Amino acid sequence: MENFSGWSWMLYKERHAELLRAAEHARLLQLIQQSNSAQHTDRFVALQFIGKALIHIGSRLESLGASFAGDLKPANVRTRGACDG
Repeated sequence: MENFSGWSWMLYKERHAELLRAAEHARLLQLIQQSNSAQHTDRFVALQFIGKALIHIGSRLESLGASFAGDLKPANVRTRGACDG
């Protein structure tokens, strides 16, 4: 009976150690997820801002290009050529 009790105690200690490791692992994962979620939120907001800024810059460049292309109409090109020569 003593061997059985010893065996049971050993199994209990092993199982208890496994549960402690699992609880510690779960706690660490939770801490990592909490820290990552804050970082990801900050990154997401920053990337969202950068994306909006790039879209704005792109639309400004597009309108600038359109106005520049408007300056290159044949009448304007002739006027420039006449002034140069």
